[in-house]
Amino acid sequence: MKRQAFQPGEIRDENDNIIREGTYGKKSAFATADNKGILDYMINNFDALKDAIDGGRVYVASASDLPKTGDTAAVYIVEDSGKWYYWDSKTAAYITMDNARTIANEAIAARDAAKASQTAAKTSETNAKTSETNAGNSQSAAASSASAAKTSETNAKSSQTAAASSASASASSASAAKTSQTAAATSETNAKTALVSCQNIQTQVNNGLQSLTSAVKYRGSVASFSALPTSGQSVGDMYNIKAAGGTDANGTAVRAGDNVVWNGSGWDDQAGTVDLSNYYTKNEINGAVISTTVSNDTITFIHKDASKTTATVNNVGHATKASQDDKGQTIDVAALKTLITKTVDDAVLQCKKDLYPVGSVFVSMTDSRNPSAILGFGTWEALPAGYGLVAQGTATAEDGSTLTFTAGQKSGEFKHQLSVWELASHQHEIITHTSGGQSTTDHKWTASIANVADNTVVDISSGLVTAGTSISGNSEYHNNVSPVMAAYLWKRTA
Repeated sequence: MKRQAFQPGEIRDENDNIIREGTYGKKSAFATADNKGILDYMINNFDALKDAIDGGRVYVASASDLPKTGDTAAVYIVEDSGKWYYWDSKTAAYITMDNARTIANEAIAARDAAKASQTAAKTSETNAKTSETNAGNSQSAAASSASAAKTSETNAKSSQTAAASSASASASSASAAKTSQTAAATSETNAKTALVSCQNIQTQVNNGLQSLTSAVKYRGSVASFSALPTSGQSVGDMYNIKAAGGTDANGTAVRAGDNVVWNGSGWDDQAGTVDLSNYYTKNEINGAVISTTVSNDTITFIHKDASKTTATVNNVGHATKASQDDKGQTIDVAALKTLITKTVDDAVLQCKKDLYPVGSVFVSMTDSRNPSAILGFGTWEALPAGYGLVAQGTATAEDGSTLTFTAGQKSGEFKHQLSVWELASHQHEIITHTSGGQSTTDHKWTASIANVADNTVVDISSGLVTAGTSISGNSEYHNNVSPVMAAYLWKRTA
């Protein structure tokens, strides 16, 4: 989304009623293809808040790097000490945050003192009025004393003396009352002056707080970029430019209606720049071809705006073969064919070498030639006649015994001669004849070939009988070769 100001979100009550409309809310997608989802607005608002915070701060390396004349709307942060400074336009000097707090506290104290002075002035005025009343009472007492003096001559002198003293006291009281009234008026004037001073300081504090909470301040509009102020501007001051012209501190051309903000050393144009150079213009769109027609060697193009253009195609019969490449070099067809053939042959040979590395086996059912004559590479030797191939490793036989086959070594035999212990366990039946009386009786008995040798005397119940069986078998080797199909086998050795 294009950067914009802080965007408020939708607020709903406990009954799901919208109580404040917002740019995004419950029905908004979390993220969308056009960057207008909840997440996009949240990121935009974080950036807007960060810009507002950073806009009123100016970072310098040390206190000596502070500008000669500061801006009352900015906070200057010194990186090596971490102290914050404010520009006091009244004293034309920088003050730290602690000094600003001290000034505020002094303003509050002065305000309280002014109120106390005003209260004291009112009290003095009341006391002065009381003294004036007492003086009047003293004058009445003096008159009464003079009248009593006429009645008693003895007491007249004393009364006259007392009257004179009372008159003098009355005059002193009246003078003291006037002095108190003057002091009260002076205290009231001082209190009013202190109150005005407190109000001025409070205004400065409020202005400072306002500057801290406002990153950009709209100052109005000017006719052109050249009409912007060249002095007295503060960081965050923003003006609207009515006419196009000029460039900002980053070299961006200023357009009519753009807003610029003072960054402390130059004006920044706040308007984004949209590059439309990759987009088709209206004329290009209207000139787009929407259909074509062909007549003999002429192609007619019909454009979107209904205009037509034509192109003539040369007769194919007059076309000539290319004799040069795109660099103007003469094309040698024979050399090109040779190069292509060699490149293909080399690639094919490499493929065959990759298929038959050293140690691999070449098999052919019909071709008895050495594979080097067939494939064109390598040193080969024929495998021993009659031997097949079996996977190397240790195998387990049917009786549980194991047989180990090592790669490259021969195993097994073509013919095998059985021993007696390799024969299947079996018995032979022997028939003997004995004569007795008029008849001949056949006696049958059996002997285990495993326990009785040929022509052995065997103990029979009727007595000892010499018996034997005829010898069978010739102890020949039997064929031990499985059914196979012969082929030409070769092993690559190098």
